[in-house]
Amino acid sequence: MPEAVEKAASLLETGELVVIPTDTVYGIAASAANANAVARIFQVKSRSTDKPIPVLVHSLEVARELGELNSDAEKIAVSAWPGAVTIVV
Repeated sequence: MPEAVEKAASLLETGELVVIPTDTVYGIAASAANANAVARIFQVKSRSTDKPIPVLVHSLEVARELGELNSDAEKIAVSAWPGAVTIVV
């Protein structure tokens, strides 16, 4: 794993925020499992808590842990992941 990725992963594990490049913009990342880190994203971005932030997951199993997928969402996830498909749950 490249050194910068290792450093970012280490920071995320300790509740820090990191800036990551995406295909269009730079994003602010935090561990979704750390409520304080997620709250800091809202604070840093001056974002209202009634406007949810996306959570990126690496597997269908993690998606199931974080939300309820209906049968259509399950079918899409199984057929399209990994890939550039967003499912809102």
